[in-house]
Amino acid sequence: NGVLSGNATTTVVAPPLGSNTQTFGLTCSKEGVVDSAQCTVQVGKPAIVLVANPKSVPRGETTNIGWVTGGMESCKIESPTHSNFTDENAGNTNVSGVAKSPAITQESEFVLKCVTKAGAEKSATIKVQVE
Repeated sequence: NGVLSGNATTTVVAPPLGSNTQTFGLTCSKEGVVDSAQCTVQVGKPAIVLVANPKSVPRGETTNIGWVTGGMESCKIESPTHSNFTDENAGNTNVSGVAKSPAITQESEFVLKCVTKAGAEKSATIKVQVE
């Protein structure tokens, strides 16, 4: 914008295909003399860590389902095995947290479905066994 100093903020929706970096440039000119500079920024890769503690329980016991993510805008914890668990956690969109499972009477699956800050969908699945 013709100013001699300042700053700019941008959101990298997605780095160029096949890369995890984005390059930005600055060009200045005065009285016909042009100079430019570039910098490259590494874009963080979205990540999900989903755990069950414990991962194996006696029949009828519960477990804790925990998650930590990076680069996510929102997440939802669900269970195709336990619809009541999905319903109870429907309003929880935290990108990290812990949820208590219902009583486990059979092998149970829990899925964390997230939306990245760039709008992509990522998910992780964990199974809890009955001892």
